Amino acid sequence: MSATLTMLKERLALYLSAEKIVLEGNQSWSSPDGMNYTRANINALQREISAIRQEIAYFEGSGSTAQQFVFGGRG
Repeated sequence: MSATLTMLKERLALYLSAEKIVLEGNQSWSSPDGMNYTRANINALQREISAIRQEIAYFEGSGSTAQQFVFGGRG
């Protein structure tokens, strides 16, 4: 496995972990001094997860840079 593919898989694991934390309700909090903090935007996390999965598929040889469209029922 290439270093790039390994790094992508590690990155995906981190993003999936972050998504789980956000989905469990730990997205934002307020500190005692009244400051509000936000950990993450779930939509941004999910977009990045999708992008990383596409990169992994490309490096594993199952990705495609072109799509085939069929018009009129002919292939």
